[in-house]
Amino acid sequence: MTLKNLIFPVYFLLPIFLGISHNALAADFELGYLAFERGDYETALGEWTPLAEQGDPEAQHNIASMYLNGIGTPRDPNLAVKWFTLSAEQGSVSAQYNLGRMHAMGDGIPQDYNKAVEWYTKSAKAGYAPAQHNLGWVYYSFQNYEAAFSWFSMAAEQGIVPAQTNLGLMYLSGQGVQQNDNQALRWLMLAAKQGDAKAQTNLAIMYADGEGVSRDLAHALMWLYILSLNGDVSGAALQEHLESTMSYNNVTAVRERASVCFHSNYQQC
Repeated sequence: MTLKNLIFPVYFLLPIFLGISHNALAADFELGYLAFERGDYETALGEWTPLAEQGDPEAQHNIASMYLNGIGTPRDPNLAVKWFTLSAEQGSVSAQYNLGRMHAMGDGIPQDYNKAVEWYTKSAKAGYAPAQHNLGWVYYSFQNYEAAFSWFSMAAEQGIVPAQTNLGLMYLSGQGVQQNDNQALRWLMLAAKQGDAKAQTNLAIMYADGEGVSRDLAHALMWLYILSLNGDVSGAALQEHLESTMSYNNVTAVRERASVCFHSNYQQC
């Protein structure tokens, strides 16, 4: 078996709507936020738009998110870019991240990796973990592995699970860092125990092949069962093969162990 490649070409952050405004019209901002929370999106947009036009960066961010995702208004990526840019220029790390993501993916606008790197870097240097992960991916895709490793490391330390998986795989392969089996296992295990399917798949392959760890078919099969409990059937072929090499009693014991691990939220693995 071959270890799977790095994951998530772009870490997709669900739209965040900021709930705090620091300007003199904070009460009006709060009215918009309360309307948004109860699903009255048109009222929220109506409350936030005048504030955005007056320069409030949180309101600018929020209406940009609404235009980007078509919430309370038809989807309009160009208006999203306009308002994200105004917010980003005032230091909103989330707006900077979203501009980077839109340019990286060509999300309703022409794909432009230079602009993606520009905005991701601003957000990442301010400590925004999703931007750190995505910037790592951009550098990885252009084979700048040392830069990719650096940004993945920052995101992983802040708890971004895909970054933890990617960091583990880079340690395992020695891309951008000296090869280190112990660090590879550490980061992949951390991500796997947070439910990351790619990390679980790679742990199964590592144990099945004895790559970076002692060969342990029971442990490999356990992670494949956990993968299937997560609704991912991509390991079915390897699972079937491993089952064929083990006794019925052993397979049953491994299946029970996987169930305990999964249903204990990975506390009893």
